[in-house]
Amino acid sequence: MVACASWRLLSGFVIAALMGGTTPSIVRAADCANPTSDEELMQCLGTDLRHTDAEINRVYGEVRGKLDDAGKLALRNEQRAWLKRRDETCGLDNKESDREKWFQALLANRAKTVCVIRFTNERSTQLAAEQAGKAPASEAAAAATASGDDLYEIWGTPTVSTGKWYVEATIDMGAVARRAETALFFGVESREGSHGTLIQLRHNRATESKHVVGLAVDLDSGWLYLRPDGQWRGGAPGQTGGLQTPPRLPTQIGLTSSVAMGDLVKDGLISVNFGERPFVYAVPDGYRPLK
Repeated sequence: MVACASWRLLSGFVIAALMGGTTPSIVRAADCANPTSDEELMQCLGTDLRHTDAEINRVYGEVRGKLDDAGKLALRNEQRAWLKRRDETCGLDNKESDREKWFQALLANRAKTVCVIRFTNERSTQLAAEQAGKAPASEAAAAATASGDDLYEIWGTPTVSTGKWYVEATIDMGAVARRAETALFFGVESREGSHGTLIQLRHNRATESKHVVGLAVDLDSGWLYLRPDGQWRGGAPGQTGGLQTPPRLPTQIGLTSSVAMGDLVKDGLISVNFGERPFVYAVPDGYRPLK
C-alpha cells in the first residue's frame, strides 16, 4: 500500500511525501506546470521518464544513421556499455522486455526513476555533441567527470541500518527552476525501495523562494518524518503520522537529481547538511546528525 500526503508552501512550491510501492491509479491528466497531488506528481515524473527515453532513441537513431558499418558497431558497443553503467549505478535489475511495463516497474521507486532520467539526459547530451562533431561521447563524458559537473547524488556516509537520524536539505527553488527543469528526490533508499519526498521544479516556479526540508529517519522502528520550513507534516517524530519505512535495513540517506548539480551546489542553490554544520532547525529529541 502507498501512504502519501501532499501540501503547498508559499508561492506554490509543491512537495509530496511518497512511499515506495505500486504507482497510484491516475484518473485524469496532470497539469505538470502546477501539480496539486501525489498522483499528479507521479504522472509528471512518468511523463519526464518517457520523454527522455524517446529523446535518446531519436538522437541515437540520428547519430547511427550517419555512420558506416564500423561506426555503427562501435556506437552499439558504446551504448551497451552505457546501459550497463546506468543499470549498475541506478541499481536496476528489471529485465522486463515490454517497455511500458518496464516504465511502470521503475516508477515504483522514485529515486531510481530520477537516476534513470538524469542518466538518459546526460547520454542524450553526449550523443548530440557527437552528432554535432564537438567531441566523441566518451570524451564528453570524461570531460564532465573531470570538471565535477556530473554530480547527481549526495548521499550521506556511512550507510546505516539502525538509529535515529536527522538531515536537512536547503534548496533555492526559484533559482534552480530558472537554471533547469529538475526532479529532486530527498529521502532514503534501501533494497526495499525509496521513501521520502519528490520535488519537481519547472520553469514556471522561477519566482519561488528558498526552502529548508528536514528529514528525520527512525530506522529502529521504521518511520520517516518530513519537516518543510520547520513544520512537521503528518506528525512530529514519535507520532504515527510519518511514513512507514522498512526498519533495520542498510539504508542511504540523501538527495538525488535528474540534472547535474555540480554548479547548483557550487553556487549555493542546493545543499544537504548531514550535521557537518549547524542545522537551521533544532534536531528532534532522540535523533542525531548523520555526521
